[in-house]
Amino acid sequence: MNKLGKLIIILSISIIILYGCSKDEPEKPENPFLNVLIETFTNVQCSTCVEVKNTVDSVLRYYQSIDDLKTPIWIDYHPPITGIDPFFKSNPNIHQTRANDYSYTGDLPKLFIDGHEIPQPDYYNPTYLISYIDSLVNFGKPGEIEMEITTITDTIEVSGIISTNDTVQGQIYSYLLREEVTFTTAPGASGETVFKYVAAEIKPDLGGEFISIRESRTFEFTYIFTTPSEIELGVTKDYTVVVFVQNNEKKILAAKALNVDWQN
Repeated sequence: MNKLGKLIIILSISIIILYGCSKDEPEKPENPFLNVLIETFTNVQCSTCVEVKNTVDSVLRYYQSIDDLKTPIWIDYHPPITGIDPFFKSNPNIHQTRANDYSYTGDLPKLFIDGHEIPQPDYYNPTYLISYIDSLVNFGKPGEIEMEITTITDTIEVSGIISTNDTVQGQIYSYLLREEVTFTTAPGASGETVFKYVAAEIKPDLGGEFISIRESRTFEFTYIFTTPSEIELGVTKDYTVVVFVQNNEKKILAAKALNVDWQN
């Protein structure tokens, strides 16, 4: 092989290496959440709850795989059933009160999207859930939330403003979620060792706070959370803050979530 041939091969290899190294990773959005709220009611002792949580997880992975990389907001509550649940034990009122808000009775699991209960077997069907979520995203909401999070040592402050294109009346809730909790040994009969987006704290009150915003007006809010104690035998990876407004008919009028950035 002559010198020119060798030079061409070397240049070709260099271009391939440079291209491979410079290949861009998908850029994560500044706000990684859609304004659609999924709420699940499960328990570590509930073996039948695993499938519905796996379904929700697959729905979130689907949305992470499409262009905007945003996922629906997910809050998981743990109302009591027979046996010990460390999440319920850490803050019983937050889990039981939200179940009461939906007049929850009967067996687990339960799944709600924007306040609408999804019946069995639809909550096991990711295609159905994705179609339903898409319809909510396309339809939009009357309220829009802009907010930011500030962290100081063990304090998480969320502040923001709600604007509307229509009159909005309902309860405002702000939840601090455990983004991911891992156990070395499963804490219950479900056999799960990883739990996502479990409710940990709520502001301003268990029942929320009533607000009324006239068309083209705004509502400002500030809520301060103290980092909760660690779950017994569990390790919390990080936290997410959710703010939403829900009316008397349980319809979600506005929703926003942000992951906590401890570098702020």
